[in-house]
Amino acid sequence: MTAAALAVTAVAGGAMAATAAPVRAHKTAACDAWGGASLSYSGALTSVVAFSACDVWAAGYEGAHSLVVHWNGRVWTLIRSGMVTSDGAGQPVAIAGTSDHDIWLSTMNAKDRPVVEHWNGARFSAVSVPQPANSIGPSLVSVSAVSRTDAWAVGWYSPAGGGPSSTLVEHWNGRAWSIVPSPNPSRPSGQFIGSDDNLYGVSAHGGAAWAVGTFFDGVIDGQSTLIEQWNGGAWVWVKSPDAARFNQLNAVSADSASDAWAVGFDGGLANAGLVEHWNGATWQQVAFPNPGRDGKDRPSAILNGVSALSPDDVWVCGTYPVPGGQQRTLLAHWNGASWRQIATPASVKLTNLLNAISVPAASDVWSVGGTTTVKGVHQMIALHHG
Repeated sequence: MTAAALAVTAVAGGAMAATAAPVRAHKTAACDAWGGASLSYSGALTSVVAFSACDVWAAGYEGAHSLVVHWNGRVWTLIRSGMVTSDGAGQPVAIAGTSDHDIWLSTMNAKDRPVVEHWNGARFSAVSVPQPANSIGPSLVSVSAVSRTDAWAVGWYSPAGGGPSSTLVEHWNGRAWSIVPSPNPSRPSGQFIGSDDNLYGVSAHGGAAWAVGTFFDGVIDGQSTLIEQWNGGAWVWVKSPDAARFNQLNAVSADSASDAWAVGFDGGLANAGLVEHWNGATWQQVAFPNPGRDGKDRPSAILNGVSALSPDDVWVCGTYPVPGGQQRTLLAHWNGASWRQIATPASVKLTNLLNAISVPAASDVWSVGGTTTVKGVHQMIALHHG
């Protein structure tokens, strides 16, 4: 099938450049090119893993039920649906894998318990995951797989008696999932607002892994970026820069021991996209030209997903506001020197956002999310650039 081409807009030095020639839809011998559109399901897609342009898996929710769809190069097909999540409005679902015969799925069920399932090429099967002792609401919101015997899932949990949340990390060794101790760097201030430590994203590569999120830094209404590293023997806290008073990292992508990228937002006077890069020695902030404008005409964006192939080939996705209160989908590329925004299909919906991105190869970019109308109607969306 042929879809409308996506236009490319360059971003450098914080300003939009002129729109370049549109990228043409194309066909390959293996499968059809596909530009992007709404899927025929309500709800939203919250994660995606692409093995090739003809083998893409996305997960999300439709109402209170989890949902998995697969792109075979021609059509999207419903693979799994029916698991009831904890929130009637929908619970984010994470998906990751190493091949179309080794896929992991994690979410929360109606009893506020983490649920992990594995796809063996024919069906999804539930796999038991341990829960921290005396805990409530443990969540596993991100998963990353290296091989059939090496996968990680991260999130957080709260104590049964009440109190701030703590990081939660679990590992699959080919036989069972187990809890692995992880740092909780918050410094309690005595304030009622708490001192939460939460992990939102994980990326494993080789024998190493990174997890990112946020922690309470001891300042009222203050949050700092949280980055933790698996060094082969233990999870350790690695210092990372903050951009403002309220900082959060939503996703991470590592392609080597000396190249990892994390994205999120800083909530200073306005939400602004936050990008950080690991060069093998330290994490450093990389300036991001926010394309949006909030209600007070301040630069604004929120980054939800990242996929890195190399230090000069990095893709991010998210959302940004425009005058009138609308949120638009955001897709951008880093070439090692500057950011270039990719113009996504226009939408008249009230809210349009991209939640996750997967780039299996250069010129093969997949991103998924959802839209919401002014009447509260939700629709899944998936975009392909290449």
